[in-house]
Amino acid sequence: MNHLYQAPDLYRARPVMVQAIPYTSIEWPRLRFWLDCELGRHRYTRTGDELIIETFEGDHRGCLIDTGYMVIKGTIGEFYPVTAAAFASKYEPSGPTAHTPRHAAGGAA
Repeated sequence: MNHLYQAPDLYRARPVMVQAIPYTSIEWPRLRFWLDCELGRHRYTRTGDELIIETFEGDHRGCLIDTGYMVIKGTIGEFYPVTAAAFASKYEPSGPTAHTPRHAAGGAA
């Protein structure tokens, strides 16, 4: 038998910019305002400390406040929560406010 094996082609992910806010007690007012403006109240709910975001793939559940989650707005306008470890492995700060929390820079908290 003469089987020719051809390895799969390799692809690199394109660099993308995303917007994100940590899901913490301190950042909750800013995150809530952002979600209200972008999604409207009918696309997310908060039950106790759990944030549930309606996405294209269904509801993202299990995002608990102050446990390291980041809420991301993706490249096509979708919102979803990401664990701190997954976020840190894929994204790094970028832009003028990346290292300065909004509330520390004199913005609205």
